[in-house]
Amino acid sequence: MTFLIDSWYAGIFDIVIWLVGMDAKELKRRTKDFAHRCVKLCLALPEDYLCHHIRKQLIRSSTSVACNYRAVCIAQSKSDFVSKPSIVIEEAYESCL
Repeated sequence: MTFLIDSWYAGIFDIVIWLVGMDAKELKRRTKDFAHRCVKLCLALPEDYLCHHIRKQLIRSSTSVACNYRAVCIAQSKSDFVSKPSIVIEEAYESCL
């Protein structure tokens, strides 16, 4: 029974990679590039109260996407492996908002 559960968790990761259409290395590169582009965008924003607030939030959420995806790739427990992808998705949505 444990083998089936382990296979199921590994299968989820393979399905996500397949749906996205790239391997883990490519997704790591793209999440890092996304964070870098967001930081560059934030540096280009004007200096006012609203932009300061947006800048802080966008940097936090976009860099979290890359960091949490890397945490998925090196997850040491099943609970990490299951919970981290949802954090990645949530932070990506927040960055796009």
